[in-house]
Amino acid sequence: MEWEDLFFCCEYNENMKCLICSKTIHGILRSNIQRHYFTCHAEYAELKGIINIIIMIIIIIINNTEL
Repeated sequence: MEWEDLFFCCEYNENMKCLICSKTIHGILRSNIQRHYFTCHAEYAELKGIINIIIMIIIIIINNTEL
């Protein structure tokens, strides 16, 4: 899903889970995910391309036991 790359989140049950802070975002709505991302994690918004992918992999590894 493109939202994983854009907003550092993944599908979790019937919701989304933020890979940065592990918060559950209720409902799979782009507006909810986008609001959470830009409100809580705006510093990641400037990252693009390969840097974004590397950081997402690191976050997944760190949070792997929580997902």
